[in-house]
Amino acid sequence: MPTKSAITTERATRARRYVEASKAENTRRAYQSHLKDFKDFCAERGYGAMPAAPAAVVDYLTFLADIGASMSTIQVKASAISYAHRVAKMDNPIKSVEVQETMHGIRRTIGMFQKGKAPLPLDQLRKLLDVLPEGARGIRDKALLLFGFGGAFRRSELVALSVADVKFEHKQAVVRLRQSKTDQEGHGMTKILPVLANKTLCPVTALKYWMNAAGITEGVLFRPIDRHGNISNRMMNPQEVARLVKKYAKLADLNPDELAGHSLRAGYVTEAANRNQPLWKIKQQTGHKSDAILQRYIRDQGRGAGDATRSAFGE
Repeated sequence: MPTKSAITTERATRARRYVEASKAENTRRAYQSHLKDFKDFCAERGYGAMPAAPAAVVDYLTFLADIGASMSTIQVKASAISYAHRVAKMDNPIKSVEVQETMHGIRRTIGMFQKGKAPLPLDQLRKLLDVLPEGARGIRDKALLLFGFGGAFRRSELVALSVADVKFEHKQAVVRLRQSKTDQEGHGMTKILPVLANKTLCPVTALKYWMNAAGITEGVLFRPIDRHGNISNRMMNPQEVARLVKKYAKLADLNPDELAGHSLRAGYVTEAANRNQPLWKIKQQTGHKSDAILQRYIRDQGRGAGDATRSAFGE
């Protein structure tokens, strides 16, 4: 019979797994990265990081504000510190009066305004496609750009797609998202990408061509390619989507500072709305729960996800 101590330890281990499962994998990875930054800062200045004294956190947050970090970045880093202390059952320095007053002061000084990236409308998407390179890299990036736009994917969703997530039917591709930012419980959602008459803009055609060219029959769809043209088996970094959008925007004489990976998703919403697609149809593709949130993407107001996607591509 196991001892009381062994039972307690096993329960603690199980409880820790449930705590970890409460956060999406991408969130946990981001928190770990932010916590490492904080620990590095503490090591350089002789502070203890775990547990951290309020004075160390105040110094860190002040440093971030002084170097020009956005309020949203500072808040996320503070959340990572708070989460790490809560999981470790340590006194949470973020709740201290000193830290709260510092956060309030930073918020008043640099403000809460967060400048969003511009949407990438269809005419600009065409310009990016025109400057793609030859070979595997160009084939992959065309599929990535068109699929990202046509499915209104977040960049983390896009790079996480695998062969098993996509079912090709006669006139459409059915994409099953296992989890997304707004689906932390992992219920999943379905996106529909119809086969377009214009094959040069068709996301389904572009994805099939990339899969055939790269010999992808299982595993992740969008993969890194090294400088020698070798295709990896691992997943691309989500930040690579933003880097590629900016890279091709610059080559196409667009302003790369205004665009990022999210511009594909915002561009889909804007184009579909400008072509008078109702919000409920657009939400079938984006996964937004609220009309109010969706409206933030729409610059000009205006029979389902398939119709909205055809409209976004000008059909």
